[in-house]
Amino acid sequence: MQALAPLERYPTKVAIRVLTNQPQRLRLALQSWSSQALVCSPEAALSHRYQLAFAHRTYMEEALKSTDPEYTAFIYLESDIRLSWRALLGWAADEPVLSRLGFQRAFYRVEPIEQNGLLGLTDQMERVQLATYPRTVRTRAMLGEEIVQEKYFLQLPNPYMGMWIADRDRLVNFTTSLQWTKEIDPWDTREMAACGLQFIGTPDGFVSSAVVPYDPESGQLDADSAVEHLSNKYCGAHTRDGMTLDVYKVENPTARHCRISVESFLV
Repeated sequence: MQALAPLERYPTKVAIRVLTNQPQRLRLALQSWSSQALVCSPEAALSHRYQLAFAHRTYMEEALKSTDPEYTAFIYLESDIRLSWRALLGWAADEPVLSRLGFQRAFYRVEPIEQNGLLGLTDQMERVQLATYPRTVRTRAMLGEEIVQEKYFLQLPNPYMGMWIADRDRLVNFTTSLQWTKEIDPWDTREMAACGLQFIGTPDGFVSSAVVPYDPESGQLDADSAVEHLSNKYCGAHTRDGMTLDVYKVENPTARHCRISVESFLV
């Protein structure tokens, strides 16, 4: 419900579909929250439980065809991601400019680091040296010879690929591409459901189309690109299995996700 609540408070018309292989249990759980989300489950039996991640595509196709209402944005989220209205507005502002250049406005995932309370980057293993980092983009809005707006973007060394947002044109391109039905290769089924959109028309010199905004003067990532990982399984001292971890040990793979805060990422 922590993931659903922000979506249901958006000041616009929203249709939410929650895909699960245990619909009765989830409907019962949501009743006490008065949630407007529609709980859905695949009609056909799944050969593997991770195929559930692809079940949303039927509903996306139906929504794309709808004219009453005519949806303007389509969002794929994992169940433990909080997408704020502010983050959605940030996407809406950047997406029209980036799409014309072959890029996609993406996000970075954060959790509070248990040892110091700072926001940690769950997917980044190394800091970025801005002066020499090659995968950056600068956009400019001009009025005659005058620059009226300038914005900078970069591709994260390890882009977060657990969610995506598409406008109507981008979703049309997605549904007609090979990525729409590609359930495996180069990753497994669950990962491919979330990341496929980023690999349509990758610009030269980049590993995908996903970029996030940053400020070169302050050396900070744009806060509007952050999405909160509610399970906190990377930067907490305990895993979801209840195991106590020594987060300072390099050989602990989970600890690698806890070393870089958002504020210290760009140098």
